[in-house]
Amino acid sequence: VKGLEPQLIAMAKFLPESAGTLGALGAMHVFDSVAEASPKAYSDREPLRKRVVAALKEALKHADPKDPELKDMNIAANIKGYLGDHISRLEGPAVLGTLVGGPAPRMDFLWSSEGKFKSLDDLKGNVVMLDFWTTWCGPCKAAFPKVRELYAHYEGYPVKVIGVTSLQGWHYGAGGRKDCQGKPEKEFELMSQFIEEQTDLVWPVVFSKENVFNPNYGVQGIPHVTIIDPSGRVRFNKVSAWEPVAEKISKIDGLLREFKLPMPATPDKP
Repeated sequence: VKGLEPQLIAMAKFLPESAGTLGALGAMHVFDSVAEASPKAYSDREPLRKRVVAALKEALKHADPKDPELKDMNIAANIKGYLGDHISRLEGPAVLGTLVGGPAPRMDFLWSSEGKFKSLDDLKGNVVMLDFWTTWCGPCKAAFPKVRELYAHYEGYPVKVIGVTSLQGWHYGAGGRKDCQGKPEKEFELMSQFIEEQTDLVWPVVFSKENVFNPNYGVQGIPHVTIIDPSGRVRFNKVSAWEPVAEKISKIDGLLREFKLPMPATPDKP
C-alpha cells in the first residue's frame, strides 16, 4: 500500500453507500491500510473515511446475521455490533487525529484487582500507562516481563501501570478455557486466580465497561499501549509492546519532568 495512498484515496468518489456488508468492510480495510501507511495524513484521507463510514452505516441498516454472504464469517452472529464498533472507531479521536494531545476518552471500570479504581479519572495526577490485553492473547502474556520491569522501575513514584481488559464471556487460564457467558462475577474471580498464577503480573488489572478493543483509543490489536500525562491528556498511543523498556522510560520520564514530578534514577545501560 505504501506509495499508493493517493490512488486509493481517489477511489473514494467511486465507493457507493450501498456497497453491501462485504463491500463496506472491504473498503474499511482499504482505509485502514492507507492509515497504516501514512498515519499522520488525516486530512488527505478524510474523503475516503467519510465514504467508508457512510457505507458502513448503510450496511448496518440492513445487517442480518443470516445473510448468506456472511455464512463463513465468524462475525456473522454479532454483525450489528461489529459494524457499530467500527463506525465508532472511524468516527473516534484516534482515527480523526485528535486523540494524541487531547483529553483521554472516558473509561469506567467494572472491577479492579486493587478495588479502588472506579474510572480513569481516579488516576489523574499520575502518568498512566494503559496496557490493553486479554487472557486469551498470547502476545499480551509474552510481554508481561517487559511490563513488570517498567512497573518495578516506577514503583513508589507517580506512575500507574494499568492492565485493561473487558468482559469476554469466557476466560483462558491454567485450567484451559472456561465459559463465563452472562456471569461477570465468575470472570472477575477467575481473573483474581489468573493474577495469582502469573508471577510476572504484579500491576493492577481492571475490567473496563468499554470493550478492550476500545474504538476511542483505536485499539484494533492487542497488546496496545497508551500513555496519558498527569493532566489526563493522551501523549502516546499505540506504543509497541516490544519497544525496549528504556524507550518507554524515556517517554514517561519526559512527562514526569514536564510536570515537575519526582522520578527514579535512570537505569544504567548495559
